[in-house]
Amino acid sequence: VENSIQKPLLDVYDFRNVSFKIVSNIIYGRDNNSMLKIFINNANDNLLQSQFYREYIQDLHKSYKTAPLCSLLHYANIHKNASLDVIDDQIPHWFAPFIFMNSFLIPNMLCCILNFDNVLKSSRKKIPFGIAQAGKAFRNEITTRNFIFRTREFEIMELEYFVNPSDAEEWFNYWNTESLKWIQSLGIDESNLRIRQHQDSELAHYSKATSDIEYKFPWGWGEVAGIANRTDYDLKSHSAATNSNLSYFNESEKTHITPYVIEPTFGLDRIIFMLLVDAYTSEEVSTSTNKIEQRVLLKLNPIITPIKIAILPLSRKESLIEIAQGIYNDLVSSNTIVGRIEYDDTQSIGKRYRRQDEIGTPLCITIDFQSLEDQTVTIRTRDSMDQIRSPINSLVTNIQEKLTI
Repeated sequence: VENSIQKPLLDVYDFRNVSFKIVSNIIYGRDNNSMLKIFINNANDNLLQSQFYREYIQDLHKSYKTAPLCSLLHYANIHKNASLDVIDDQIPHWFAPFIFMNSFLIPNMLCCILNFDNVLKSSRKKIPFGIAQAGKAFRNEITTRNFIFRTREFEIMELEYFVNPSDAEEWFNYWNTESLKWIQSLGIDESNLRIRQHQDSELAHYSKATSDIEYKFPWGWGEVAGIANRTDYDLKSHSAATNSNLSYFNESEKTHITPYVIEPTFGLDRIIFMLLVDAYTSEEVSTSTNKIEQRVLLKLNPIITPIKIAILPLSRKESLIEIAQGIYNDLVSSNTIVGRIEYDDTQSIGKRYRRQDEIGTPLCITIDFQSLEDQTVTIRTRDSMDQIRSPINSLVTNIQEKLTI
């Protein structure tokens, strides 16, 4: 886009101080791509009213009418003001031709459904099969509250699973079970999880059945995932609107059918929030001087902790640093530990333990003066604070056993 703009136009007119608003609308074409539609609106400025400029924008519209909206917004560094219903910012110097484009930012990831025909023909799949996608969604009607639980811009993960209408109920129950299992596998306390079936009065117009997976937050139960039987509403509606055939030939029955869509949806922001709330723990512990102090820690499942191991030499004595850095380099280069390994030699060992507890690091490897004598180190476990001695040459095996809890 930047290279296509005629430099003489930008040299004569300075658009950097022109404010703009984008209120956009994604157009789904028959080729199933998200399209950008640009409208030229009336403006008071003489330049914008000029025939030359209007023709210039029209030419650009012809060239870039198929440009993905998200790519253009990202390239122009345009962001949504969370307090407004529209995007409002200063336009970049080169983005002037698009100051009057109108589009709505997508409220969900239904592009998966619209790609049904492409995937069906290109991959020669037979139902049941699914198309998954993760990305941004925008909801201006949202009343924001509870930190990142309710926001107007959020990340969602969706799976559109296409099934035979006669098997829809079976697959709906299957994805209810599997979705709950996946959330439980993240280490969430099962007593804080439940599946709530929607009453008939709650169902959306397209839904035959919907259920929510809810977590018990401090303010009460809140949805973190949803599973919906969307029936054949989406494919039939799109087929009618675009005059295209989105049916599926069922070879076993020798007939064309319109598949039902089972849609598990996960709010990524809410799942992250749930993980932090569930893992956050504050407890009283006794110090070496028999004092009671508060210990804050994140009891994250080792599978999802960003930092897996912390290497902590007891002091900055050169002989301890040499062993500690050697262990760190060996673990990093071995590629046997999936995740980040951190090295820390600042402040007392007690403060370093507390720091690692607070960010959820499952294991701390301490190199002390005994390590100089027998080539062993201490492995400290985050939750129990238990400590065991391990020979350096069998450290990787012992670590792997503890990280696969």
